[in-house]
Amino acid sequence: MVACVATEAAGLVERTAAPGDGRERLVALTEAIVEVARQVAAAGMPPLWQVVDRVSNEDLAALIQGLEAFLKAFREVRPGGRPP
Repeated sequence: MVACVATEAAGLVERTAAPGDGRERLVALTEAIVEVARQVAAAGMPPLWQVVDRVSNEDLAALIQGLEAFLKAFREVRPGGRPP
């Protein structure tokens, strides 16, 4: 859940209510991140999972902790947590 909130605040995903059930949320990539993925694919770069697969669990945990700290600071500077 924390990762979803962080990625939503960063503009990477959008959450919407699921049809017919207000308790469930649908998560979709934003057009901006889809475009980044297209550019990465066109550049012949490896898929993200191949890169992440080479990072240790400890380093991934540190990355998540750093992103959470960044998100907290972002929200302090811009209440509401969304970029303009």
